[in-house]
Amino acid sequence: MTGLLRYSLFFVLYILAQALLFSILDLPDLYMWPKIFPVYVLTLPFILPRWAEFLIAFAMGVLVDWTLQLPLGGSSFSLVTLVAVRKYWIMLISQQGNKEFFQALRLDRESLSWLLTYLLPMVFFYELVYYITIDFGIGLYTLLKILGSGTASVFWVSVLVILTNRRSKRE
Repeated sequence: MTGLLRYSLFFVLYILAQALLFSILDLPDLYMWPKIFPVYVLTLPFILPRWAEFLIAFAMGVLVDWTLQLPLGGSSFSLVTLVAVRKYWIMLISQQGNKEFFQALRLDRESLSWLLTYLLPMVFFYELVYYITIDFGIGLYTLLKILGSGTASVFWVSVLVILTNRRSKRE
């Protein structure tokens, strides 16, 4: 029960942090809007059933779109796509992919370099899918938004991962 309560609390905290803190950091002239909420979906435990991962990603996307008054469906589609791709990305970077590996995988026990190798490209991939989805294609403006927001998101996710990784190693 504590695991469910903890992940439910993190669900709410990621949405609140995105809405109250990171939406303020929006720099529209530089096409930078950092998004940290995809990290929640990427750090879900791998023992969850696949349907639960998709449901959580969809629910978070709908709440983020509704809370931040974004085009409905963009975040949901991007987060569901992220959940669909994350296991394949882990198999690619870790050279393993059997069922026992995923059941034993705990992200809080992984090294900082492994976490950054896992999270940062996936956050950038989220930005790519999100902006292609809401702009219906790739143009110069869309590429600028992908690069700007991707860079801002990667920076803030790196900062958060480094801060939380250090704290968890001290305990």
